[in-house]
Amino acid sequence: MSVPTCSHRKADGILCGSPALRGQNLCYWHHRDLRREHHVAQLRRRTETLLVHLLPLETPQDLQLALFDVLDALAANRIDPARASAVLFGLQQVASHRRDSQAA
Repeated sequence: MSVPTCSHRKADGILCGSPALRGQNLCYWHHRDLRREHHVAQLRRRTETLLVHLLPLETPQDLQLALFDVLDALAANRIDPARASAVLFGLQQVASHRRDSQAA
């Protein structure tokens, strides 16, 4: 009776050779590692921040666009809520400072 084997190649180029999971090409260990890699990649994508994409905050429109970008990233779960809170607080401070400097 022939049993399908794991198709994972080790660093030395040799196939793993362990029995593959039913209906899969990989053994238990390599299938688990692949799932873990996918999970880590998803977490990285989810926690990517848009902070490097924020434009300089020179006009009120720039502030509003930055606000929308942060809220959009928060709603799409692309930014950590604590980081979003800090960025929103910073945007609030910039807006407040801008109002105070225009009033003077």
